[in-house]
Amino acid sequence: MKTPAIAVRHARALALVAFAATGFGAGRLSGAESAAESFVELPPLEVSAAIASPPPWQYAEAPGSEILSRCSATTTKKFAQAHHRIEQLFAAFVPREFQAQFAVPTLIILADKKTTPSVARDLIATQGTPETESTEASPQEGNPATRRPHSNTIRFLPNLRLYDVDAVAIYTIIDEEQFEPDELVLSFSYMCFLVERRTPPLPAWLCAGIVRLCAVAQFEPGALVFPPAGWVSAEEKAGLKNDPDFPRTLLSMRELLEAPSPPDADSDTALRWQAQTELFLRWVFEPDAPHRRAALWKLVARAGAEPVTEAMFREYFALSYSDMRDRLSDYLPVAIQAAMRVQPGKLTELPAPKLRLATGAEIGRMKGDWERLEISYVKTRYPHFVAKYEEQAQRTFAKAPALGAQDPRLFAVRALHACDQGNDQAARPLLETAAQAKVVRPRIYCELARLRLAEALAQPAGKQGALSLAQANRVLEPLARARTQSPPLAQAYELTAEVWSRSDVALGPQHLALMDEGLHLFPAQISLLYRVAVLKMAQGRGAEATALVERGLALNPGAGWKTRFDKLQALLAKAGQKSPAPAAK
Repeated sequence: MKTPAIAVRHARALALVAFAATGFGAGRLSGAESAAESFVELPPLEVSAAIASPPPWQYAEAPGSEILSRCSATTTKKFAQAHHRIEQLFAAFVPREFQAQFAVPTLIILADKKTTPSVARDLIATQGTPETESTEASPQEGNPATRRPHSNTIRFLPNLRLYDVDAVAIYTIIDEEQFEPDELVLSFSYMCFLVERRTPPLPAWLCAGIVRLCAVAQFEPGALVFPPAGWVSAEEKAGLKNDPDFPRTLLSMRELLEAPSPPDADSDTALRWQAQTELFLRWVFEPDAPHRRAALWKLVARAGAEPVTEAMFREYFALSYSDMRDRLSDYLPVAIQAAMRVQPGKLTELPAPKLRLATGAEIGRMKGDWERLEISYVKTRYPHFVAKYEEQAQRTFAKAPALGAQDPRLFAVRALHACDQGNDQAARPLLETAAQAKVVRPRIYCELARLRLAEALAQPAGKQGALSLAQANRVLEPLARARTQSPPLAQAYELTAEVWSRSDVALGPQHLALMDEGLHLFPAQISLLYRVAVLKMAQGRGAEATALVERGLALNPGAGWKTRFDKLQALLAKAGQKSPAPAAK
């Protein structure tokens, strides 16, 4: 789904838009754009201009980010400082330890609108009017892969935020004459991303409340401001505004904090649950009660290790569930009429980043990383145009070594590009080089382990076709390093489980504890649940395996995974611990 990632308060300023690196969906148009027409929105192709072309790229580092810029030093510094400021504002609402963490610095590429070559007409001219690939008589509205775009519906997005599983990248074109750093804000989509991608996951009620508040959040220079609360229906809200004693129905705190989120999102119970999660957070963030915020985050931290109970809640808030529900009922008429402000106190001013000319390695690495993410976006949404983006990425990677770029981090990006393209043969030596240099990039180590595992499975050296201890350790070595870097990747635990399932390695309690750690970090990861269930069955832990199978089935997996879980469940039920474990595929 395409949504803004960094936005601004005035139309003249530029905005960034966000896309997940996989699973793209088609966005709906709004405003003056026709809802009946879907635009083809392509990433900015100019970023792939020749590496040595003027004006020169400049490089700077800031806390948690790297910047590659063709803007003036003044604009670059103002952007970095504004970005730092708005991140601090959001951290006053959701502390950083409860946001997604990335060991890889955020990649930021800035370009000046006046010096950015326009290539839109060139691309359209060389590509012509693409033909639809669909054979459907009535193309699905909003899905570019099933409709025929015309040249007048093609436009280039000057600003994007793209994600990989272990990194975030930003590209933006700035009109330096109109740039107002105070107008930069974090968008709804990016705030949700930071909360929903956190590992281990935050409680469902907390995520729901934060998402509702982020949808209406307003950034001011020294505060986050949330307009008065909504409620379940306009009728109930109007009644409460006119009469504080107007009847209202609140769920019990046990339903709010302990029960799973209601499955039917449109039901009255679900709407009431969502509204009440917001109400609870508004009560917590009342400006005259800072102790409530401390209590909330202590409760949330503990909830990551054990289920919330009334006794736990009372420990932190000194209220029973029934008393808390009564407090919320009394607070509701206030919340729907009063705005809420979250202020961090004194903001830390970011020292002006030190700019210097970027090296060939830095240009190749950062531009190449961005361009490979563009390829994923275009390939998923607009495959008619992907060849141009692939050509540009190849040119960038080809130029960097010619300029003497031997940075292992560049090898890592080139390796990921090869993996994205399905070229494992080209990726393998680059992955080995990057891993040997201990590059900070969790995905590198998972990809290397994947290739080493495939190689070992082709010629298993253990007993009865299993992997030997040496083969298993060779695969496990990069996975151990991946687990030391942020964010945790489910693939690291899945591959570890698969290695142990296919080897003759003797497992002890510490090995199974590692699998439990993975399930704690990724409780809804279907593939991980299955692989750990297989492993525990092989280790004679039938009851634990059965519980994992039931947990996986309760998540309503797709047909393929359901079939696997059903077969595993039948094996466990029929033969217990005497059944051989099926190979994890």
